[in-house]
Amino acid sequence: MLGATVADADPGQQLITVIRKGTGALQPLPAAPDVFVWLRLYQAQIQGLIPAGRDEPLW
Repeated sequence: MLGATVADADPGQQLITVIRKGTGALQPLPAAPDVFVWLRLYQAQIQGLIPAGRDEPLW
C-alpha cells in the first residue's frame, strides 16, 4: 500500500490495486467505502503541497 499511486485507487468501483508479493502481479482488491472518504479528506488537506497526477504517490 505504501507504493500505491493515484491511479491504483478506483473510488467508483471501490477497488485499490496492489502488487502481489509472490508473483508481482497487479490485483484489484475491494475496499470499504470509508477508505475512500478518508482518502478524499486527506487529498483535500494536502492539495497544492505535492504534485498532482495519476503516477504520483497516493499517500
